[in-house]
Amino acid sequence: MNRKKILVLFILLSPICALADDSSENYFIGVGGWLRPTYDGGNSQKIVAIPDIDYQHNQFFITTTQDILEAGVKKTIFKGLTVGFQLANENGRDSSESAWLESRNVTSLPSSVSWGGQMEFNNSIGPMPFWILARYRQNTNANFGAQEDLRISVGVYGGQRLQAGLFAQATWADKNSMARYYGITAQESSITGLATFSPNAGRLYNSGGVIWEYDLSHIWKLVGSMEAHYLQAAALNSPLVSTNVNYYASLGLVYAF
Repeated sequence: MNRKKILVLFILLSPICALADDSSENYFIGVGGWLRPTYDGGNSQKIVAIPDIDYQHNQFFITTTQDILEAGVKKTIFKGLTVGFQLANENGRDSSESAWLESRNVTSLPSSVSWGGQMEFNNSIGPMPFWILARYRQNTNANFGAQEDLRISVGVYGGQRLQAGLFAQATWADKNSMARYYGITAQESSITGLATFSPNAGRLYNSGGVIWEYDLSHIWKLVGSMEAHYLQAAALNSPLVSTNVNYYASLGLVYAF
């Protein structure tokens, strides 16, 4: 994640945070390592440092627990249902991380910030809690387009120290967003030697995985995740795609307040 974009999120949301009252619910902050592909569709991996944050303070929240760094405000409409507004970090693509991209002079994509809304419903089936999240993310640069997520998470184990859950997510991208990540314009084709490609809007990827946390003490936790992204038809024919499945894993140490 780009550190400047992370800082922008904190600066933009600090006035919103001030609106929250003094009672807190739950939160942790720490740092972790993230094994990720250089980009979805690429066949090389990289380990990077990432923040691990889950902060809830009345209407204000900032979290990295649902695949992206996002922060905003949300309000409970009725028990189990919340709606909110968020700003989020949108990852770019650094061509220097991929020998294949660099050898073809493919342009890097800077990370950016999106704004949008979300709706989340949480409940339980017997002892098993579940969460359903619908989220819309419009890039602050309109030319970069928008994406929508539908994510379902379920808690599958809740021991004295270890808690674990499973999740599945589908992400859609509009034409501008799809073209930003997987399109090849005529100008780019002349530079890279790759065939021109103009993807349509549609399903970008499906993903699924496991998330967990382990209590080392009453204030220190280990948190981690493993997931797979499956690119869908709208992007698969791009000359930039060499594999349709990419894997992610993370492990972090956090301080719980």
